[in-house]
Amino acid sequence: MRWIVVWFLLSVSLTVQAEEAWIDHKCYVTDAQGVEHVHFFQLQLSSKPEQMLALRGRGIRDRTGAVTARVDKISECVLSHQRFASAKAQALDELEPK
Repeated sequence: MRWIVVWFLLSVSLTVQAEEAWIDHKCYVTDAQGVEHVHFFQLQLSSKPEQMLALRGRGIRDRTGAVTARVDKISECVLSHQRFASAKAQALDELEPK
């Protein structure tokens, strides 16, 4: 019986940790000039909607790591291995180097 309780507590702890983990997402965003981007961010699943809103103003980096623009509008964020719902986002995602 004692091992069952220990196993249960451990599984609950791991579930909570998984929800709090920072996970790679790709987001379909627009900068202040109206240019659309697919950019990668790390978000927590437990507060994804709030964190998506907080992306506004964050830097969009080029391949060298330099900030070239700032996020103005967030249209959609999905896990990095998932497909976007938007056809425009899917097309732009296909152009991004993997």
